[in-house]
Amino acid sequence: DIPAGGSTKTIAVGTFGLGAQGAWALDLTNLTNLSSTQASANSHLLWELTDTDAAQIGYMPNAPAVFSAVNGDTNKWVAVFGNGYNSSESDGHADATGEGALLVVDLLTGSVEKTLKTGKKATNDPTGASRPNALTEPVVADADQDGVGDYLYAGDLFGNLWKVDISGDSIADWAFTTATGSSTPKPLFTTVSREGTAQPITARPSVAHHPEGGLLVLVGTGK
Repeated sequence: DIPAGGSTKTIAVGTFGLGAQGAWALDLTNLTNLSSTQASANSHLLWELTDTDAAQIGYMPNAPAVFSAVNGDTNKWVAVFGNGYNSSESDGHADATGEGALLVVDLLTGSVEKTLKTGKKATNDPTGASRPNALTEPVVADADQDGVGDYLYAGDLFGNLWKVDISGDSIADWAFTTATGSSTPKPLFTTVSREGTAQPITARPSVAHHPEGGLLVLVGTGK
């Protein structure tokens, strides 16, 4: 339930999973006149997002992070998606680089407000198979507990854990954290086995406040 135009809207947002590349949102605010016609169903579709809107979009098995973002002087509700798997699939809208990314989408319109690219592409595949990279569902962290998100954390297929600073006044300012003196995104952590093999992070991380200060980020390796 989000405020919109002086009222409240009830919105359902999700992905096509392994069925298709993309995501969708439905307006469920008022279903009293819903009927079994195509026109009635279409009237409740807010938007549909596919790889025609952003080449980085693949098959998304995970849910997005949905939250209110500070955008200038107003609050904008957004859904942040991990870009999903197999974005380089040959379907007329392939991502030629296979780069892992997060997509910031306006919850009401479906417009892609920003694409946060990691710089880790198919050429960086630790298996040597040139697979396209994929980010999973991000989690929002409120570091100072003021009710506004400060960071996003998300893992990728190549075993990297990423941190995004979303504490700025504008979505345009959101960016992956970097090494000191660099503008290139740098993973917060990389999961590798004792043999040095990268271990994919395929589920949403969890975040907790550490009893001695700071944040504790927990990830599990899947696949």
